[in-house]
Amino acid sequence: MRDTNKDRQTAEGCYLVTGILLEAGMRQSLRVLVMLGDTQAVARIAEDYPDQFKPDVNNDVKFLELAVRHNRLKMVRLLLDLGVDPNSPDDEPWATPLAWAERRGHTEIVNLLKAYGATF
Repeated sequence: MRDTNKDRQTAEGCYLVTGILLEAGMRQSLRVLVMLGDTQAVARIAEDYPDQFKPDVNNDVKFLELAVRHNRLKMVRLLLDLGVDPNSPDDEPWATPLAWAERRGHTEIVNLLKAYGATF
């Protein structure tokens, strides 16, 4: 049996630490939350730091690509719902989120990306 109170405390801690690091300009902590698939913490971060998900800010850390490569379906959906563009103009055709999903056999993510207009 999982201790849901402990899970909530852990999620709250991840959110707080990430917020502190973002304030200091350290976006790597948000990258880790995306890779781990912590949708609760990322959703809260998006409320408090919505600029972190804008294309001009996101160009050095491609959150959608990270979520796709780590097969985080719920995170991919969250990022798309937050307005992250599935078609980064800087991506080579082989490096798009859709290409990664297809290459790795993440069929559900492929379908989701296509539903949001992803192309190669």
